[in-house]
Amino acid sequence: ETGSHHLRWRYRLDGLDDGWNETADHQSANYANLRPGRYVFHAAAFFQGEPRKAATASFALVLAPPFHRTWWFITATAFMLAVMVFMTMKYRRRQQEKAQEVLWQERQRIARDLHDTLEQSTLAVRFQIQAAMRQPAAAPTVLARASQMLEQGLAEARGLIWALRSEEHNRDLAGR
Repeated sequence: ETGSHHLRWRYRLDGLDDGWNETADHQSANYANLRPGRYVFHAAAFFQGEPRKAATASFALVLAPPFHRTWWFITATAFMLAVMVFMTMKYRRRQQEKAQEVLWQERQRIARDLHDTLEQSTLAVRFQIQAAMRQPAAAPTVLARASQMLEQGLAEARGLIWALRSEEHNRDLAGR
């Protein structure tokens, strides 16, 4: 204090304050929720009634954003997300390829089993019928044997079909 004049303060933040903020009771300025960016802070001290003779000071400040709002963090996060999506798709494709391979192998096995069962049984019966035609006297015995072979081949074919329809076999194919 000098005589009847009291020391006063005023301040402003370019980009936020429209004009000067004056205060007499404290020497601080508080700003809440400032966005990241560049600012210039101005402060002035003067005696009451003499604002034209104010002593002023200013300084520039840069308020950096939190790390999770920086371009490099957002870019890295997007990149990691893209890698995760790519790896997930690659993994799923590999799983599908494995499932297709299992199905293909199972189809090959079924084809072999059907070939071995039906074709061999059919050929055996055909040979028996041809033998009966060459030896008409032995035809009843040969045809009875052919009938037994045919029944045995049908039973084996039914067993293969039944195995294909069973839940346990289907679960094995599904890989569960």
